[in-house]
Amino acid sequence: MNSDISSSDDMNCVECGALILKATFERNEGRCAPCKLGTRKSIDASRQRCEEQRQYELTNPSWKFWQNLIGRLGEQNEGFNTFSDAEKQYFAVTLLGRVSEMMLV
Repeated sequence: MNSDISSSDDMNCVECGALILKATFERNEGRCAPCKLGTRKSIDASRQRCEEQRQYELTNPSWKFWQNLIGRLGEQNEGFNTFSDAEKQYFAVTLLGRVSEMMLV
């Protein structure tokens, strides 16, 4: 439900303050579904991680450069062959680093 649009029957969750329907409030002892299910903390943590990732992507020059290379790789028929030697080396080293990270998970 969009929190900007509310009716007089909407209530606030007693745990997190989210706006919820009166029926939900009554059914869940004053709690929204995520608070009742115990998933609110993981939802909030996920939102925080997403925001941190977004900020990283907006401000990190190496991330921007990597994204530029990936974009160029997909746009051109020759792909990797159009990169300069320095770009090829950066791409290869970064790709290997990312594959190594995935293998450790």
